[in-house]
Amino acid sequence: MTYPTAYNSAPVCAANDTSAIATVRVQATATALTLSQSRGTDTIAYICVGNPNSYGSKRLVVTPHRGPMHIPESAHFWALFVAGHGLHVLKRASLPAQSVLSDSKTRTEWLRTNAINLTIRFFINAAAFSYWLAHPDAATHAIGSLGIAANFTLDPGHATAAMFGPSGDSLADWAAAKIPFLQKEIPLLKSNSRLRLPVRRLERSRERVYARLN
Repeated sequence: MTYPTAYNSAPVCAANDTSAIATVRVQATATALTLSQSRGTDTIAYICVGNPNSYGSKRLVVTPHRGPMHIPESAHFWALFVAGHGLHVLKRASLPAQSVLSDSKTRTEWLRTNAINLTIRFFINAAAFSYWLAHPDAATHAIGSLGIAANFTLDPGHATAAMFGPSGDSLADWAAAKIPFLQKEIPLLKSNSRLRLPVRRLERSRERVYARLN
């Protein structure tokens, strides 16, 4: 028989007569295999081991397929959340910088003054965002425990993740103002307003007036 694919050199072949006990002769070359035995027509099983299509020192180089890099969807959500939170902080930093009553002349100065408070607030906002990603129906269960049957489940998405950054930081201000035990946990941002000086002068003027009247 002729091999479907020629070998560079003669392969190693073995054969066995599966019909009867008989001696089988195996003659293998690079292109064909010859099997013969001493008597009638039998069924012979054979196997050949070699390296077809290996011409000389030619090597087959296999290049792995590299498809587009897959980025998890959660990474998209976190990127949008950080971007939204950062833009909200920059917006807040621009307000004192534009005010004539503020001691902070630039955004950088305001950010430097509130660096620690901003870091704490970002950590709290990120923790809330992470919990929402894992439990989008948390609000439904919390309100349901009060006896209110309503569906407040908000599934994570690109739009909701982007809005969580600025809205979460604003809700932190609301929570610090309304919930007593959070007032010490969520630091307020320093405004460095120049209104403090006129207030102090007014208080001193009142003290002088009271002193004269008495």
